Amino acid sequence: MLRKTIILVGVIIMLLLMGSIVPTENADENENYNKEKIIVEYGSDIDSALFLFPDDTEAMLESTFVSNLKSGLFDTDGYLILKTKYSLEDYEIEVARLADTKCSVMGTELAVRYDTESYALPAYVAVDGFDYVYEYALVDESNCEITYVLLSYPEYVDLSKYQECLKLDSSEYEIEDVLNQFTIYARESEDGVYVEYSDY
Repeated sequence: MLRKTIILVGVIIMLLLMGSIVPTENADENENYNKEKIIVEYGSDIDSALFLFPDDTEAMLESTFVSNLKSGLFDTDGYLILKTKYSLEDYEIEVARLADTKCSVMGTELAVRYDTESYALPAYVAVDGFDYVYEYALVDESNCEITYVLLSYPEYVDLSKYQECLKLDSSEYEIEDVLNQFTIYARESEDGVYVEYSDY
C-alpha cells in the first residue's frame, strides 16, 4: 500500500511539473496595443524595454497591432508587430525620436543604429540578435508609415506572412555567438559579464 501511495504521489508531482513548463500563449491579431502591459509581463524575458516602440497610439492616423508571445519555463518566444501611419508632421517627430533613442547601461549611453541594408526599408535598430532578440523600426518616408518590430527567438518560416518586416537575408537569423550581437540594452563589463538595463 505504501509503495502504491509513493508511486501515486510521484506521478502527481510529475504531472504538476509538466503542467508548469507547458508554454502559455498570447496570440491575438486584433488586440489593443499596450506597451506598459507588455513590458510588465515580458520585459525581462525578451531582453528589451521596447524603447523604439511608442508609448501609445494617439498620434497615429492608423495602426494595426499583432502580438504572439509564448512564455515558457526559461524564456519568451514570439513577436510584436505594430504597423502605423502618421501625418507628415507626426511622422517627422517620431522619426526624430527613433533616431535619438538611447539606453544607459553602467553609466554608458548606447544609441540605436541606422540600417539601410538589412531590410526592405531603412531601419532604426535597438537590438540585432543579442540573446536571439531583434527590435527595430522600419520607416517608410514616402507613405509616412512606421512598422515597429520585436522578434524573440524568431522562426523565419513561422513569420513568412510578415516577410516585408524581416531581414532580406534569412541566414542572418542563424547566429551562434548571440552575446556579441548589437543591443542598446546591455554591455560587457570589465569582468566579461554582460550587464543588462534593469528597469523592465
